[in-house]
Amino acid sequence: MSNIKKQPQTNNSLFGKQNYMWMLAGLAIMAIGFIIMAGGKSADPKVFDVFNSIGFNSRNFCYYEETKDE
Repeated sequence: MSNIKKQPQTNNSLFGKQNYMWMLAGLAIMAIGFIIMAGGKSADPKVFDVFNSIGFNSRNFCYYEETKDE
């Protein structure tokens, strides 16, 4: 019989779950913006910029959002 004590596992991930959710949401919004942009036929092309800026900003937010202890 061995008397090896198990060490508690620590979470060594770079981001927390909430950060990954923001990242995925940003990617989805950016994908929607690029898909709409590929379709063209819009009277106001600035609509595409709005989708892409929201997507990029939410991804930037997830990088700087502090991970909360769970």
